[in-house]
Amino acid sequence: EVVQPRSQQASLTLTGEVQARFRADLSFRVSGRVIARFVDVGSHVEAGQVLALLDPAEQQADVDAATAAVVAAESQLRVAKATFERQKSLISSGFTTRPVYDQAQEGLRTAEGVLDAAKAQLGSANDALGYTALRAEAAGVITSRSLEVGQVVQAAQPVFALAQDGERDAVFEVYEAAFFADLNGSQVSLALVSDPGVTARGYVREVSPAI
Repeated sequence: EVVQPRSQQASLTLTGEVQARFRADLSFRVSGRVIARFVDVGSHVEAGQVLALLDPAEQQADVDAATAAVVAAESQLRVAKATFERQKSLISSGFTTRPVYDQAQEGLRTAEGVLDAAKAQLGSANDALGYTALRAEAAGVITSRSLEVGQVVQAAQPVFALAQDGERDAVFEVYEAAFFADLNGSQVSLALVSDPGVTARGYVREVSPAI
């Protein structure tokens, strides 16, 4: 074979890792004690699937208190409405004064505001109760887990990592000299180390120097 100089290397063989293009850390939105875990590393999950549960006692108590506050506010509003309607009828007949009428009207507005605030608080409490169940945001594979049943976790603490189904990237560590070549758009042939018979083709999507 005749060896001849070339301006650049014709091919480059590297060992890398196939990764999901989109990955996400999953965490609870509220703090609490884990009472159930339904998946482990390697489990395939569907979007919306429950992965783990927190003890909902605290959040349920908040819902009960907020529900009671709504009931009380509704009762106060009924009284305020009746009072205002009575003063409205009396003022048209001249049997009450304007200050008393205005006070009844203001009481009605206040009662309506209290009810709106109580309903908003109930909505927030129901949301928090729903957050005691951690659900997968998309279909994919669990790649890491950092919680156990009985463990107390904090809100926003990552407890699972999810590699989403769909597009995959082959990630390689490339030695410095390779960056002198124009790799963007270059075709890449892939084969599994564990089974060379499994092959695929792709293109260089991004070249990023290590930091």
